[in-house]
Amino acid sequence: KELANTGLQIAHGEADQLSRYINHHSLKDRMSFPAYVDLIAKKTASFFAGCAEAGAALGGADARLRKVYRDFGLNMGIVFQIMDDLIDIYGDAQVANKTLRNNLNEGTITLPLIRAWELYPNDIALRSFVLGNDLTEKQELSIYQILARDEIKEYCETTLKRYVRSVETSLDKMPVNIYRTGLADL
Repeated sequence: KELANTGLQIAHGEADQLSRYINHHSLKDRMSFPAYVDLIAKKTASFFAGCAEAGAALGGADARLRKVYRDFGLNMGIVFQIMDDLIDIYGDAQVANKTLRNNLNEGTITLPLIRAWELYPNDIALRSFVLGNDLTEKQELSIYQILARDEIKEYCETTLKRYVRSVETSLDKMPVNIYRTGLADL
């Protein structure tokens, strides 16, 4: 049942992302932090949450402890997705072992882009991106220069740390054993 619900959440997340792109939801909705977290909670974090809860259930955990594992997985999935989004912008392709700077080309809304939009809503290149227009190389460069600013990076780091603390809070509620140690190492 948990695997089916997890699959359904992921499908809903994909559908929501496509709807936001195709239907050009309001700029406020498309570029909001709550909408971003809702989307990544469905698309990425629900998988982590489902796996963590299912593992706890298979291990014989009661409902209260299964929720602790679910919360751990949800927040860990959010941390994972934020990190992936940050690596796409700030990472080194050889270290990441993947092609970077794809999200902007794909029109994917990420935490750094949301913060850039909050701070610079009148920037022409950002506005073009937010409206779903194809970007010129000059516009892409302009956006990446904005994303490189300290106030964007610091906001993303602070947000990431908040979710890491939530992961740690869940870990603290878990019984001390090799499984908890493995999750803490992760």
